[in-house]
Amino acid sequence: MTGFTGTVVTGLTDTPSMVAAYRDQEEWHDQLVTVEKRSRRIKISFLIFAFTVVLCSVLLIVFGLWPVNSGLNNLQKGNKEMFTKFQDGIEEIETFINFSSEAIPKTDDLLVDIVQFCPSASSSSNIGKAIVSLGSDLNAITSITTDIISLKSGLKKMQETTKKIDKTVDNFDWWMWVTVTFLIVYMILSITFIAGVVMAWKERSERGFNCVQSYILLPLFTVFVFGSILMSSIFSVLAVLDADLCSGTEFTPSPDVTFVNLLNRNEEYQNGALMYNTISYYAQGCAIRSPTAFLASFASQVTDAIYSTQNFVDVIDSSVTSNIVRTCQQDATNISNIVNAANNMKESLESLDLSISTIFDVMNCENIHPVYAEVVHESICTKGMNGIALAMVLFTLLSLSGMSMVSLRSAWYELEDFPEDLLFEYEEGDMDDEMVAYRMSPAARQHTYGVSYPGGSTETERSSSDSEDYGVSVPQPHYSSHRQHSIGYMK
Repeated sequence: MTGFTGTVVTGLTDTPSMVAAYRDQEEWHDQLVTVEKRSRRIKISFLIFAFTVVLCSVLLIVFGLWPVNSGLNNLQKGNKEMFTKFQDGIEEIETFINFSSEAIPKTDDLLVDIVQFCPSASSSSNIGKAIVSLGSDLNAITSITTDIISLKSGLKKMQETTKKIDKTVDNFDWWMWVTVTFLIVYMILSITFIAGVVMAWKERSERGFNCVQSYILLPLFTVFVFGSILMSSIFSVLAVLDADLCSGTEFTPSPDVTFVNLLNRNEEYQNGALMYNTISYYAQGCAIRSPTAFLASFASQVTDAIYSTQNFVDVIDSSVTSNIVRTCQQDATNISNIVNAANNMKESLESLDLSISTIFDVMNCENIHPVYAEVVHESICTKGMNGIALAMVLFTLLSLSGMSMVSLRSAWYELEDFPEDLLFEYEEGDMDDEMVAYRMSPAARQHTYGVSYPGGSTETERSSSDSEDYGVSVPQPHYSSHRQHSIGYMK
């Protein structure tokens, strides 16, 4: 790009050259204004994108990453609570199995003894009614060992699942601090570039600092831009997965339905199995048949047997021993032995009944479902989803802003003047020494020729003479507040 400053004077013989020179000066001035405006627009755009990066980074940490991390912590906390509850259930089932192994044989033995104890007793007598009732209740007690062992196996599988979830979360506990560190460095680089642009705008930039920005910080920043693109992709995938998990179906938009559908697709948890029923029971807010319904029926049988046993003992204790001996044709020793056996069996049944009640308390829906709801509905589908969705949007905006900053990296270069004594190139023979003088700045002409204008005339006089001598109206250059004697270039 070429240009000149000064005014064409009389004494030159090539009037068309003078007019062309003035036209070149006007073009030079317009180009100078365009360059400075473009430089200003680049700097403003760069600053906007840089501040966007800083703002997005802060918003990401506060409203994106922190809620996601909080949701993961709540997930881990609820997962550990579920593990503890399952462990309590397993221990109580083991206790139940031990008590059952003691109580059931005793009921079988007592049932045999009762049938043979007083065969001649009238069914209308107190002792006869007590024997019939006890025998019926003892005979109704059926072993539930298979079902209770199946329930124990299901709880162990759910416990193993909670272990896997906890281990997975522990393996990625580093992600929060790594991502926060990434964003902090991203902000520091952006702030450094902001400082460089401001220094260039104020015409106070240093060449060494510009070199550091261009050859050290810019490549590093480019790596972080690609990192933000990767983060945006990761959070986009997580957002889709989380939305799919929590959206449920068209008719039932709930994550509970999603969990049940996942169970249906798993061959290990076939429909109708106790494991499937247990998970479905808690996932659906206890709206279906309880997986411990068989235990409730057994508990009712145990309670009836305890009541009948106590009634049998009370009848014998309230009766005269001689009457029982005569009616049942048993001696006092046999009567005492059967009473002791009945009391011993009743104690075993009471221990068994207490164990059943404990299992009910541990596996009660109101005891487990709130933990499940806290983990799934609150941590995963509320805090987690909101944080992941916001992180996806902000990382995308962060990536676009970072790429724009790389494209506008010329913003931290300062717009400088050509040196005052710089001569513009021209082809040999195009102009003589006097014409070269007019392409130089006033200071350069003063230094080279000793005068501001060859011939010693003022700018106004020479312009007037040009018009008089050649009949040519030579336009005067119109300067604004922009530089008048140089054209800008990027340092």
